[in-house]
Amino acid sequence: MSDVSEQVIRHLFKYDRTLPLNPTEETEQVIDFTTGEVRNDMLRERVTFGSTHDERVTATIIAPITDQQLPAVIIQHGSTPLGRHGNISPVTASSNNPTGLEWALDGLLTISIDAYGFGSREKTDNRGRLTPDRPDLMFRTRDQRIQSIQDLMRTVDYLESRTDVESSAIGYHGISMGTRIGVPFIALDKRIRAASLFVGGSGPYSR
Repeated sequence: MSDVSEQVIRHLFKYDRTLPLNPTEETEQVIDFTTGEVRNDMLRERVTFGSTHDERVTATIIAPITDQQLPAVIIQHGSTPLGRHGNISPVTASSNNPTGLEWALDGLLTISIDAYGFGSREKTDNRGRLTPDRPDLMFRTRDQRIQSIQDLMRTVDYLESRTDVESSAIGYHGISMGTRIGVPFIALDKRIRAASLFVGGSGPYSR
């Protein structure tokens, strides 16, 4: 990539980091789905915070209760209407814990976020969903990707504002669509120290 091309890409995703986060946090109960027991040694919060274009990101944090700072991992779902819920709650009869909880039980602070247009951020016109055979698909895909990547950068801003996060140890885990938006995200934001990218395939909506 030429220096000019990189500058153009960085400018496309650049945003004002002084934008206020105005976070909200609501505590929820943590249940270990393998045992059915309430885990009083674990924290679960439904959080929201401000992003670009007057958007608000919705997310769920799960972490051990401790007085130590924790390494954190951002978990980004694939193209599913469930949004973040597939990473924080069982979606089948399986007794396995979802990723966001399992990794938190192993000592990480996990934050599972709803991408723009998915989960609790889905609008009545499906404006963020990457649905094929729509005349406005190219523009919706472009806008969804830009917003989603900026939302991930704002997620890092939010994590850095928390006293329970070790800001030098923030990672990223992307699944399917989470991989496709994760690759440019981790390339642009050097605050991400490690990443795992899973099944980054695509479909006709990406053409």
